[in-house]
Amino acid sequence: MKRAFLLVGLVVLFPALLCAEPWTKKQILLEVASETMILMDYGQTLNIARNPQKYSEMNPIIGRHPSTEAVSRYFISWIIIHPIVTHFLPSKSKDHKWINRENWQYVTIAVEAGAVGNNLSIGIGVRF
Repeated sequence: MKRAFLLVGLVVLFPALLCAEPWTKKQILLEVASETMILMDYGQTLNIARNPQKYSEMNPIIGRHPSTEAVSRYFISWIIIHPIVTHFLPSKSKDHKWINRENWQYVTIAVEAGAVGNNLSIGIGVRF
């Protein structure tokens, strides 16, 4: 059953992969920055999960005191999903000027930088 689901997924996604717009050098660098910030947040959130008596998490998706397994599931999913979403967003959109690949990346970097900066300011390091 899993193989059938995977095969259907590949058949549906393959044409879309071919139709997605090519990435610019700037978009590649922005994606590297996005993924770097996500990885830093991941390391800090693992530190939070290992020290529930000292810290609590602000992300409502994983809760105030997530397990390290929940943290890993969330961040590994996010690390995989982010570049896929980025890939399928248009480089420029005529109908919705704010919905495009670079804005998605800038928002990710800003949100993650805010979380990472806040965590660093209260003494939460990046540890895996």
